[in-house]
Amino acid sequence: MSDQAEQGEGDSALDRLAAVIDGEEAPVDDATTAVARVLLSEQYRGPFPHPSNLREFDDIVSNGAERAFALTEKEQNHRHAADDRLIDLEFECRRAENYDRRLLIWLSFLLAVLGIMGVVVLLAMGQPVGGGILGGAAILAGLGGALFAQRRSRQRPSLSRDESAQ
Repeated sequence: MSDQAEQGEGDSALDRLAAVIDGEEAPVDDATTAVARVLLSEQYRGPFPHPSNLREFDDIVSNGAERAFALTEKEQNHRHAADDRLIDLEFECRRAENYDRRLLIWLSFLLAVLGIMGVVVLLAMGQPVGGGILGGAAILAGLGGALFAQRRSRQRPSLSRDESAQ
């Protein structure tokens, strides 16, 4: 019998709470208000507003829900276009760096070859000291240019969106 009495009291408490939630009855105490707030809380996650909010948009602004969707689509299109531009810029940047690196390597090679030719000429003229100095400088210049190109390619910053946002 006590279970039925407790159930009857529980039903009446739920009925009172439902009346408070519906706005038909004023809350009796703070506990009822707190419970009503907990029962009224609602969470929704996603790229679009909650469907009930979309209906309210339509009530407030003519075609409000459609305008909200159009705004989201416009933002997505903008983001995709920005990503495409970023990819194109990174591609062009890498192409330019590859060209610069190849040019530096070729110029270093040319300098080394010219230096070795100078060494041969100086040795043929009987200048072994000058030939040795020029040969050493040519080898160092060629290796230095190649090593510089190698180090520069390793230190290239990335243009990806995640790293640029930090």
